Amino acid sequence: GESVVEMQDSGPYVAPVSTWQYTRSLTFYILDGDCAPPTDSQWLHITAVAFRVTSSLFVLLATVAFCLQSVPDIGRNVEVFETLEFLLVLFFTIEFLLRLLSCPEYLPFARSLLNWIDVLSIFPFYLESLTGGGNGQLASGFMIIRVLRLLRALRILKLSRYCDGLKDVSSTIMSSTDAFIILLFGLAIVLVLSSSMLYVVELRVAVWDEQLRLWIGPTGNAIPFQSIPHTFWWCIVTLTTVGYGDEVPSTNLGKLISGITMVMGIFVIAFPTTILSTNFAHVRERRRIAALAAQDFQGFKEFKTVMD
Repeated sequence: GESVVEMQDSGPYVAPVSTWQYTRSLTFYILDGDCAPPTDSQWLHITAVAFRVTSSLFVLLATVAFCLQSVPDIGRNVEVFETLEFLLVLFFTIEFLLRLLSCPEYLPFARSLLNWIDVLSIFPFYLESLTGGGNGQLASGFMIIRVLRLLRALRILKLSRYCDGLKDVSSTIMSSTDAFIILLFGLAIVLVLSSSMLYVVELRVAVWDEQLRLWIGPTGNAIPFQSIPHTFWWCIVTLTTVGYGDEVPSTNLGKLISGITMVMGIFVIAFPTTILSTNFAHVRERRRIAALAAQDFQGFKEFKTVMD
């Protein structure tokens, strides 16, 4: 192809870029935006922003349609939703194929979680089309298609591609695995201990009914704490301070254990939250320094110091 970047008489050698390579760079920047623009052009920036706004609106439209389709009075307009689904999938498919063809490196592209979300969000439509939509006699053989339709809800995650805030949240979660390990470990300890203690305490006032094979409380009804695994639900609801009230202890000692479990839940959840908050602040600071690094050399040195 023709050379887009001309050779200069002075300065370092700049390898020529073909028209195809230049077009790929333009396309990928407009579609993805998570890369440096191939040229400093105002129209390129406007085009990229316009596409991201359009794509985000389509994602929101697809999400709203997905939810409204479950409303009986609205969802009976099958033809309208099928036409809308076809147009949206067509747009998402073209977007994905263009991004795939214009990506600079295929291996990082294949490793990207957002790209897999794009595939999973359009995959059910083509599978339903190939199998006849899972209707009639095919419904019994392709029940999994109805489950795969739920993957369309993943389209809402496509919004994170153009939102720096959601990207920062994702980076924070990826860099906070130690906090989640602490959270899960702490919850597991309190879950087993509290459930075991409450089960034993509540069982003191219950009587085993051999015919029903249930523990019966003083009121003549089955107690909610039939076993330690059954008590896990109460403990999870109590630890997270949700308190549905569907399962409550009847003894004073059981209420005391519930109160201690509530307080323990606050401590167990609060500790990893501070780690997440600190990591989020670091991610935001790195993004700020990276923006400064793109403007001047001093910003670049500060970015390198923080990254090291």
